[in-house]
Amino acid sequence: MKKPFFLLALLISLVQTACFLSNDEEPEPLPACIADKVEAFKTETSALTILEVNTPDGKQYHFQHSCLDCGDDVFDANCTFICVTNVDGYEPGMVPCEQSFFESSRTEIWSE
Repeated sequence: MKKPFFLLALLISLVQTACFLSNDEEPEPLPACIADKVEAFKTETSALTILEVNTPDGKQYHFQHSCLDCGDDVFDANCTFICVTNVDGYEPGMVPCEQSFFESSRTEIWSE
């Protein structure tokens, strides 16, 4: 009597595991304007990495270059310029990113 119960429990466990594994969430598609910026960025010789950053103000996209002091631009999901990182001295019009930006979680969405 124990064997059929064990097999039934094993079968249920396998089905639950399969369902759990098949329900992995797919990543959200990029906003259209960010997708366009990603494609353009990929053609730049100094393009290194693009990160999706989850800030308290919403998702932001950090376009990183391989050169020092190139200035890495950050945009929101509407492609509005937010701030710049990786600059040794800010020129007029450059907005440095706030510290909270660097403390936010991030996901790589493209890398050279």
